[in-house]
Amino acid sequence: MDIASRVVAPVAVQDRNNKVLSVDLAAFVTRLLLFDRYILQSVWLEDLILLQHSCGTHGLAELFESGALKFQTAGFTFGQTGQARQTFNPVTSPLPFFSYQFSVLRVQDAEQRVERTIGALDAPLRVELIKGRVVEPAEYSATVFDVFYRDLKSGLLDDAVRAELRRRGIIPIAHQIHAEQKGEDEFAVENDLSRRYLLPQNEAHRIIEAGMMAIGRMDERLATMRAHAALTGFSEEDKPLLDSKLGAVASVSGSTLREKAFTRVVAIKGLPVPEFGSTTVDVKALLKVRESDECKAFKQWLNGSDALSDKELRERVSGLGRRVRQAIHTKTGKALRFVFSNGLGAVLGLGLPGLAGVGAGISVSAVDFFLLETLMPKDAVINFLSEGYPSLFDGQ
Repeated sequence: MDIASRVVAPVAVQDRNNKVLSVDLAAFVTRLLLFDRYILQSVWLEDLILLQHSCGTHGLAELFESGALKFQTAGFTFGQTGQARQTFNPVTSPLPFFSYQFSVLRVQDAEQRVERTIGALDAPLRVELIKGRVVEPAEYSATVFDVFYRDLKSGLLDDAVRAELRRRGIIPIAHQIHAEQKGEDEFAVENDLSRRYLLPQNEAHRIIEAGMMAIGRMDERLATMRAHAALTGFSEEDKPLLDSKLGAVASVSGSTLREKAFTRVVAIKGLPVPEFGSTTVDVKALLKVRESDECKAFKQWLNGSDALSDKELRERVSGLGRRVRQAIHTKTGKALRFVFSNGLGAVLGLGLPGLAGVGAGISVSAVDFFLLETLMPKDAVINFLSEGYPSLFDGQ
C-alpha cells in the first residue's frame, strides 16, 4: 500500500479547552472514500464513541474489521517550558526572555485510560479496536525532536517568525534572528524584534515562541507521515512554512488538496453533506461503494479536477450529454431503446422529462443494445456522484 492511498488525521471537534464536542462526519466519510486506509488520530476514543451514533456500534466495528479504518492515540505532545520549568522542578529557575526549553509532555496513566475506555465498549467493537490500534514506533519522539532542533537552527525559524508577524497584522521588514542551542533541549535566540517592530519584550518573545511551535507541529506531522507511510492534512496556515521546508514537494505532501477537491465537487453538484447528529451512515453501502469501479474511476478523475474552473466542473458533473447517458441507463431508458429507432436528435429535442412517454412498444435488437452500451457507456464519475455517494446516508 503506497503512501498516497493512506491518510492519518483527526476527526474530533474540540472547544478551546480541548473538550470533544462533536465529530466532523463529512471529513470522516470523505477520507474513507478517497483513501484505502484511514488512521484516525483519536482523542482518548471520545470521537470513536460519538461515531457510534452515526455509524452504529456494529457498523463501526465493520469498518475496523474491513481494514478501512484504524486508530491511534497521541503518545506524547511537546511544549515550551522554559519560563515555567520551576513548576516541573522547584530547584530550577525560569529562563529569561528569548531563551526556550522544549519538553515532552505525557498524560499520566495514558495507556490505562485507553484500555479502560476500550474495555467498557460493546464486545464486537472492543475486539476490533484492540486489533485496529496503531502504535507509534519506539523512536518516534526522538525522530521528531531531532528534526525539530535542526530546523530551529536553520533559516526556517525566520520564515516561521515572519508568518507569525503577518498573522498578527504586522508587516515583516528586515530584522535579525538567530537561534543557538545551549543544551540538549535549550535554545537562546538573538534578535532585534523589539526594536524593529516597537514591541514589548514579552510580546516579541511570544512571537518567536509561536514560530518555533509552528515548526514543531509541522515536523511532528511529517514524522507521523513517515512513521505510518500515510498522508496527513495541512491547513492554509501551514502552507508558507511547509513550502519553505519542502519547496515543490509540499504541494503533494498532504491529503488536504484531495479532500478540498472532493468538497468542491460535492458543493457544485449539490450533494448531501453528512452532519453529526442528523445523518446516519450506511456502513455496508459505504464499504460496497469504496470497492466499486465507479469509486475508483472517480478518485482517478478527482486528482485532475483542480485544473477545471467551476464552470467546467459544473458541466462535467451536470452536463446535458451526461444527463442523457444517465437517463438511458435507467430502467425506463433501457426498456424504450428508442435512440436508434428515432435518432439521438429526437432524444435531445424532446428533453429528458418526456422520455417516459415516448417510444412505448419499440423493440430493439441485441445488436442495438450492444451498440447503445458501447457508444454511450455509463459515466463512472456521474454514476458515483448521482447514485453511489448519496446512497450512503439516511436522514438527509
